[in-house]
Amino acid sequence: AYFMKGLCFEKLWKEKDALKVYDELLSIDPEYYKAYLNRWNIYKNLGNKQKAQKDFVSSLEFMWWIKNNLKLAKKYFELQDYYNAIHFANKVFYSDSTTHPRYKEWYFLLKQIYNDLWDNEKIIEITFLFIEKTQYYKEYIYLSKIFLEKWDFIKTLEASRKFIEKWIGSVKD
Repeated sequence: AYFMKGLCFEKLWKEKDALKVYDELLSIDPEYYKAYLNRWNIYKNLGNKQKAQKDFVSSLEFMWWIKNNLKLAKKYFELQDYYNAIHFANKVFYSDSTTHPRYKEWYFLLKQIYNDLWDNEKIIEITFLFIEKTQYYKEYIYLSKIFLEKWDFIKTLEASRKFIEKWIGSVKD
């Protein structure tokens, strides 16, 4: 009943009332993860990153069934908790799960995280690994751009050449 009452307040844009109800619910049942998630969402929308992050982490403690590491990585990325975002994203990216239908999504999330951290070396590392595992040769163009920004013209040309070779090879087939 408390949870539904909190949801109703949220739908009516009465965030403070919803927060009070969720607080009351959690004082009765501190393992009710959905209340933490809803409270996290309210705090996030109100711009209170610290409380939002605390509630998100609390909800994870009680979500023993969660196996969707991509979802976790994205949530931590939203919170700008790059350490945990990388941790959950790496669980699949560095495994042998290249057949996973969302593997490309993992790669692009990791690339975005490392881009936010200004870590071009890590972007280069995961891009080479991604190309090796998936044969997704268009990423050589992205590598060319990074090498060009670093004024490394030889590597820029090598990456461009590899893309052209692979592209011509695929056209011949």
